[in-house]
Amino acid sequence: MDSFEKKEKCTEDWIFTKMQQEYKSEEDYFDYLIGYIGVLSKWSIFKKRPKTGAKAEYIFFDHTDEEQHIGFQFLLTGLLSVYYDETRNFISRPGFTAFPLYRNCNKKLGVIKTKGMR
Repeated sequence: MDSFEKKEKCTEDWIFTKMQQEYKSEEDYFDYLIGYIGVLSKWSIFKKRPKTGAKAEYIFFDHTDEEQHIGFQFLLTGLLSVYYDETRNFISRPGFTAFPLYRNCNKKLGVIKTKGMR
């Protein structure tokens, strides 16, 4: 057996609990924390960028059959945000992703306090 034995908790809660145990608010900046974990066609855990404060909020999406693209869209958003993020050169982001309008997450997993933004 490996050191990642999962018992009783649902997968997304188990993963979030492990992340909370690893990160320290006095050491880790927002961008040090994992941005995406998932099974591209099934589910996604995504780190939301805070408007203010030193925190990382994680949300969970259980993809329907019609939403199998969402996992890939989260990865694409993360990769392209390095160039297009509002905090870099004050360039607004073009519409390069296709997230459904008004799609709420299935679960808010919680917040991990961070040292702040870099």
